Amino acid sequence: MTTHGSQHNARHAGDVLPGPATKAWSSRYAPVTWRIRIRGHMGADWADWFGGLDLAWDNEREHTVLHGPLPDQAALYGVLLRVRDLGLELVAVSSEAAFAPSSRDEDATRSA
Repeated sequence: MTTHGSQHNARHAGDVLPGPATKAWSSRYAPVTWRIRIRGHMGADWADWFGGLDLAWDNEREHTVLHGPLPDQAALYGVLLRVRDLGLELVAVSSEAAFAPSSRDEDATRSA
């Protein structure tokens, strides 16, 4: 099929199309800080495999804890896929506050 006078840009999986929804999402939500627990000990040299997340050892539970901000859900799933691909045992995944209140939300809180 030939298109005349129009441009066709190939999109790849994972490309984000710019637009109002993208701007609304990025202005309303900040990167989320995640804590991912894996059974067993991993050395700090593994940090590069996990997008630069910090690695810490939890002596009490004998878990490695990956901790740090990820820009979006796709990045989180990428880390979780890496855990799976390495055959590691995922123990828990938790996030810190994901919602960054807008100025409108802050105004409503002050007036309440």
